[in-house]
Amino acid sequence: MNKFTDIHCHIIYGIDDGARDAEEMHKLIDLYVKDGITCAYVTSHLTPGLKQFDFDLYNARLQEARVYIAEQGYDLELKSGAECLYSDAMSQYMRSHELPTLGESAYVLVEFMPNVDKRTLEHAIKRLIEEGYYPIIAHPERYSCMSYFYPGRLKKKYDVILQCNADALLGSRRKLTAHKVNYWVKKGLIGRIATDSHRLPGRVPHMTRAYAHLKTNFGEAVAQKLCGEVDI
Repeated sequence: MNKFTDIHCHIIYGIDDGARDAEEMHKLIDLYVKDGITCAYVTSHLTPGLKQFDFDLYNARLQEARVYIAEQGYDLELKSGAECLYSDAMSQYMRSHELPTLGESAYVLVEFMPNVDKRTLEHAIKRLIEEGYYPIIAHPERYSCMSYFYPGRLKKKYDVILQCNADALLGSRRKLTAHKVNYWVKKGLIGRIATDSHRLPGRVPHMTRAYAHLKTNFGEAVAQKLCGEVDI
């Protein structure tokens, strides 16, 4: 069975709009193991200026999830992280170098409002890089400025990783979005596929399906690069 790393999920409970309680968190963890995911970065929403991020509660819930995994004897490692919503209020985290990164790395998962314009997006990327971060853009398929060709121009200008959601790749929501994501994969513009799992029943992991789709349409090397095990 293939082993996968998920760099974007919301499976611990009581932090954001992810799992609603411990039982749902446990069920999501069960699904992760069944789906072949052996490492997941738990990226709860950080929304500077809108809601204070409770780091103590986050760490406590993350540890609670790890205890459940150990009790079940699962081969699944959970690592820390956050999905950081870009805004002017995020500047304080950047300047003080307090942005939660993926694990112990300099990679930071950042999301934008759906109507973000190119100027704002590139300004954010530039600032993050200047502060020593390596930005990973969460679900670019959601942003109105992300045309078929803009990611190519963006990656030529900046050292940035684009992370698309498995559901978008597979066309679970919108066929036109799936066409665009698959075009980006074909052009080598996507750095990772992630689950963005939140809660039952609809937002659950589909890494096995995503891997199979990639392998069939783009080859095993591409599938492994986008879904396989990776140490950020």
